[in-house]
Parts: sequence; structure tokens; C-alpha cells
Amino acid sequence: MKTIFIVDDSATNLVTAKKVLDGKYKTYALPSAERMFQLLAKIIPDLILLDVSMPDMDGFEALSVLKTEEKLKNIPVVFLTAKNDVKSEIRGFEIGAIDFIIKPFSPPVLIKRIETHIETDRLIKESLRAVQKVHNATISVMANLVENRDNVTGGHIERTQKYLAILVDEIIRIGLYADQVSSWDLDTLLPSAQLHDVGKIVVSDLILNKPGKLTEEEFDLIKLHCFEGERIIADMIHS
Repeated sequence: MKTIFIVDDSATNLVTAKKVLDGKYKTYALPSAERMFQLLAKIIPDLILLDVSMPDMDGFEALSVLKTEEKLKNIPVVFLTAKNDVKSEIRGFEIGAIDFIIKPFSPPVLIKRIETHIETDRLIKESLRAVQKVHNATISVMANLVENRDNVTGGHIERTQKYLAILVDEIIRIGLYADQVSSWDLDTLLPSAQLHDVGKIVVSDLILNKPGKLTEEEFDLIKLHCFEGERIIADMIHS
């Protein structure tokens, strides 16, 4: 069951909206933006119905804060408002609202609008997952292509990815570099670790699989794979 936050300083609006949505969605009725942010520390909803006119922190301010938080910025937000003016709508859309519902709202209209947005959000997430799956498969093919040229380091790529996952989990657990880590996309970061040796693709097989000790010149050529890998990945990002 999808989760919806209803944020409104009017007890009447909270009761009405919750009554309409209960049973179809798991709802939380919250009387202020402050209470919303307190609950967001524990629960990430599928959609937020956010009143525009509230004391202390209004809906525009609350949405602006949401958009600065990495784990919160993609939550769909629909404004509930008695204001029916173009200026307010433009401001809301510029900040990141996905829709406006005018109060007093019609229960059937409220349900239908929410259904539409949640279904759209689901389709978008499914599409993104499909793209991510293709992206990760492409990385894996490239990494295996490189590793299969090297008769010495079999399994190295898989082990490196596992080691990185362990390190990242521990960094998150102890809160190290929390500001930086909060912006990491782990679904991309961990699979991308497979590309750490992709620069070897430009190294000659004669050097890469030489049975004996490398000459100083050959060792210098091997070391260049780091710079070549950086160039290849940069080309992938900007292509």
C-alpha cells in the first residue's frame, strides 16, 4: 500500500482528506511542515499533499527544503491551496511541485489526481530501473572484456566490487563524510567499480600477459592504464 503524507494546519482539511484516502492508501495527517520533517526522518512517503498557507513554514518554503535533501528531493509533492492564481502556481512549479489541488477539494477529484500521479511516478521509476539495468550490464560487459584479456587477475573485478560495497556500508554506518555520501548514487557507484581497470584495454597483450618480469619501459606502459581509464570513463560520461 502506497504511503501519503497530508500536511495542513487545518484540522478539518486533515480529517476530510484522511477520510477520503484511508483504506486505499496508508496516510499520515500532519499539522505542520515541522511535523512532516520529523516524520520524514523515519518514513519516506510515495507522495506528499502539502498545504501552501501554513504558519512558521509555508508550503513553498517546505518544498524548497525538500529539494535540497538528496533522499527527499524526488518525493512527488502536490500543493493543496485555496489560492487560485497564476503567480502562485508558477512559483510552485518552479520550485518543484507536480500539481495543485484547489480547496475545498472534491473527494473523487482528489483520489483521481493522486492515482494519476502515483501511477506516473511508478512508470517513471520502472523506466529508470530498466535504464539502470542496461547501464550496469554494459559496464559488466566492458569490464569482463578487459579482464578476459588478462590471464593473471581473474576474479579481481568481482572482488574489488565486493570490497568497495563493504567499505561504503561501513562509511555509511559510522557517518563518515556524511554530507558527501548522501549525494552518492550507490546503484551507479558500486557497479561502476568494475571499470577501475578499463584502461588496460589499450595495453598490448604482449605486455599484459608477459610470463616473465616486465622491463622498466613495459612497467611504465602498464601504469598508463590509470590515465587511459580516466579518459575512457570521461568520454563515456560526456558522450
